[in-house]
Amino acid sequence: MEIKLKIDNFRDLINRIPVKKQAFVVKKKNWTRFNNSSIYEMFGDKEEIKISRNDIFNEKDINYLICKTVLWGYSTGGRGNNIKKFLKENNYTHFIEKISKFKNNCNIDSIKSILKETPGLGMSTLTKFMYFLKFKYCGYNCLIFDKKVLDAITSNNYSDFKKASSEIRNNGIIYYLKYLEYMNEVAENNNVPPENLEIFLFTFGSNFKK
Repeated sequence: MEIKLKIDNFRDLINRIPVKKQAFVVKKKNWTRFNNSSIYEMFGDKEEIKISRNDIFNEKDINYLICKTVLWGYSTGGRGNNIKKFLKENNYTHFIEKISKFKNNCNIDSIKSILKETPGLGMSTLTKFMYFLKFKYCGYNCLIFDKKVLDAITSNNYSDFKKASSEIRNNGIIYYLKYLEYMNEVAENNNVPPENLEIFLFTFGSNFKK
């Protein structure tokens, strides 16, 4: 019988991760194909900028917060056309207006509505915004619902998440609450912050073997 890894084995590492300092270098040349004035403003006369989680949390203007989140989350410009669709001026402006009206404690109906009304927007991107805007969902602080994290918790690699693969099929909205429940439960059981657990699973989650 295969012996699975335990999050407890990595507790010290997880607690030591400087989450707010996680940063990515973003090159202007990767964003010239996007016709979005707010994105251009981020660069000014610089050819590259470096954005950390802390930079985004400290941003007071929601327009710039959303821009920095996009650049941080998709530093090389993203794959496919979803980011391009999202950044079209009319789509982007409508999204800013819509999410500005969100209450801090958003619900499944408000999320479904904004996903439906915003071309190019998926749960991975939306939950990045919800995380940096410090939203809550069903009482939980929002976490980023990224496919790499999902792959790690459904890989059967960690005993802490032994039921996850049968209960979370993809990173769609219907599984977000279950994801938050798992992440918070495992974090609490191992005395680590949920956001530290998220970045650990994103960075290392599938790269360890017992």
